[in-house]
Amino acid sequence: MAGDKPPELIRTALTRAFFCEAISQPIGIPAQGPDLFLMGLLSVTDALLDRPIDQVLSTLPVSADLRTAVCGGANRFRDVYDTLLAYERADWPAVAGASARLAQIENAIPDCYQFAATRASALPF
Repeated sequence: MAGDKPPELIRTALTRAFFCEAISQPIGIPAQGPDLFLMGLLSVTDALLDRPIDQVLSTLPVSADLRTAVCGGANRFRDVYDTLLAYERADWPAVAGASARLAQIENAIPDCYQFAATRASALPF
């Protein structure tokens, strides 16, 4: 599927997936960890498939929360996604703002991201 894409794109997808799953604990929604993992994983499918994300998601049986968040809508999943994107860009004011919407979990973000990056780097592909 992504044979002509750089391996770093796959690593980004995995890092995002592990981060979104890990952050579900400190924000108090661990039962939604698998959906958050999938959200992170699917967040780069537009780049992998060279298709708009809404087209990609329209063919997949994903939760409404996931679809809304990745397509730009506002919900708790989007708050996680915004936190992730801000952290990747090192946009600290945006990290603070997004984490405030997630019950002030700003202190947990670096550990979750480090865990995610380490875990993604350990996988062979």
